[in-house]
Amino acid sequence: MKYLLVAIGLSVLSLNAFAFKPCGELKNEIADKLDAKGVKITH
Repeated sequence: MKYLLVAIGLSVLSLNAFAFKPCGELKNEIADKLDAKGVKITH
């Protein structure tokens, strides 16, 4: 039970880290990281 509470707490903290960035900025940041690793996205 203690591990579940810790996991929930950490997930809430990680969500807050992204909440203060605009969506477009976050999308570009993720795309840049994927490009740097050589990942190609096809639609």
